[in-house]
Amino acid sequence: MKNVRVLIYGLFPTIFSTCAPCCPSDMLYGCELELEQLSEYPESIRRNQEFLVDVLRKLSRFGDSVTVEVVGADSLRGAITAFRYGLGSEPAIIVGKKVFKGRDIDIDKVIEYIDSLFMTQRY
Repeated sequence: MKNVRVLIYGLFPTIFSTCAPCCPSDMLYGCELELEQLSEYPESIRRNQEFLVDVLRKLSRFGDSVTVEVVGADSLRGAITAFRYGLGSEPAIIVGKKVFKGRDIDIDKVIEYIDSLFMTQRY
């Protein structure tokens, strides 16, 4: 079965780990010290972070069948991605060539679309 590539685009906070190496790979949930850093960001960026965590939790049900890449809108790769897919500063989820974008992305529709890709691969 082929892997499905999911790109999550948006303006996300940069969180620095002060407790590494105890949790070097779990930067999304972090320790209490990292979570305090979020309060320094504007509400829109904190909302984007909550969106990112929610999406990753829901995509975790696919395990290794889905490859997730997070692209910050404030990076060179983010600028290229925004240009390529016609994105603005709002979050977006790109699955293959299909783009889900805007503040109110229905994550369940994204999950349905990924499920449909796996269904077509089985036959």
